[in-house]
Amino acid sequence: MNILLTGSAGFIGSYVSRCLLDRGDTVVGLDNINSYYDINLKYGRLRTLGVNREAIDWYKFVQSDTFANFRFIRMNLEDRQAMKMLFANGHFDVVVNLGAQAGVRYSIENPYAYVESNVDGFLNILEGCRHSGIFSLAAPKSHKHKHKSALHETRSTAHSLESDLHILFKTYIQICLHIHYIHEPH
Repeated sequence: MNILLTGSAGFIGSYVSRCLLDRGDTVVGLDNINSYYDINLKYGRLRTLGVNREAIDWYKFVQSDTFANFRFIRMNLEDRQAMKMLFANGHFDVVVNLGAQAGVRYSIENPYAYVESNVDGFLNILEGCRHSGIFSLAAPKSHKHKHKSALHETRSTAHSLESDLHILFKTYIQICLHIHYIHEPH
């Protein structure tokens, strides 16, 4: 299968990429390699997939030195035009979306950047799938379930209201997107 995997420089994304490659799938790994987590870790993970740091540049495909069936591209999910081009030329069978801007606190301190990356970026993935006829999209469940049980324990903290609002916002967006893309005829 030809698979687009976002967040491929992340801990989970690099592992999933390796598993898919070992299985014989063709993988295009995408990541923006932002500095929220240590970029040296991200470049190190990409190196295990055969991608040299020196070869990586924005919007440039880099062929793996180790896996003939792996290419990497540095790109932002929220770049609508670049995502349209990627889907138009990628001929993907499946999309595995593991890319997202992490951090509850970050979402509160930088809400526009968070929404652009996570909401607009995910919308670009959904639209790419819809317009390309891709019916297989894998994405992790929201962390809301993990936080839901912890809400009662954290209500006394200073950031509990902010955390609750963050979870509520993410849940609302997921419900809206689910209703639109799963239940509306296209």
